[in-house]
Amino acid sequence: MKIRTLAFISTAVSLVAATSVQAAFITGVGDPSYDIDLTDFNLTSLGSSDWAYWDSATSASTNSKSGADLISGVSIVGSGALANSSSANAALTFSFTDGVSPVSESALGSIGGVFSNNYDNTVAEGLQFSVTLPTTEVYELRIWGGAFRSGEYDLTITMAGADPLTTSRTYSGNDLQTNYYTFQLQADSADTDATISLLDLDFSTAVAGEGVRLYGVSLATIPEPNAALAVGLFVVASVVMCRRKKC
Repeated sequence: MKIRTLAFISTAVSLVAATSVQAAFITGVGDPSYDIDLTDFNLTSLGSSDWAYWDSATSASTNSKSGADLISGVSIVGSGALANSSSANAALTFSFTDGVSPVSESALGSIGGVFSNNYDNTVAEGLQFSVTLPTTEVYELRIWGGAFRSGEYDLTITMAGADPLTTSRTYSGNDLQTNYYTFQLQADSADTDATISLLDLDFSTAVAGEGVRLYGVSLATIPEPNAALAVGLFVVASVVMCRRKKC
């Protein structure tokens, strides 16, 4: 009986060890929704870990979640400088109640985002930023981005230990396109950075304002069942059954 009981416990302990091993991954939509028509997004609800939005020609976000610092500023990939537009704004609004300044807004619209003012027909240039995953939990990353007069652009996420993920959008015409992405990420270790780049691959017109844009980002943990607790209950149940059967 003792030998079989110990075998049950040994198996359960092995299961606990197996469930505790983290495998870094990045997954998400390959074909994001786009051409958003005045849809409101609650950043407080979607960004329990952090959120930020841009409405000026600066690396630092215009506003972000108070007390959080998991989303970096924006940097240029290639040449050019950061720019902002007051005339070509995203067709979306943001609401929140936990911002730095202002603290709260309801259906904040006319968001111009941030973009690179490089108009020299150089491809594979654009914007880049990073998010920090403070734990090895699964996180949901949402990105509001887009492009103006750009035939094609890629969004790529890279993170140590995980296969990179790239999703592309191809456009026709000269309209502003707004994309809404949802990704899930898990790191091998705490405080791991994931780098996100938005690169223009087709400068079709090379006019002022053309290129990729970033409007907002949110980050939140995704609750997971406690695998260790489940295995622990399995151990108890197995031992009880074994005793009843006198194994």
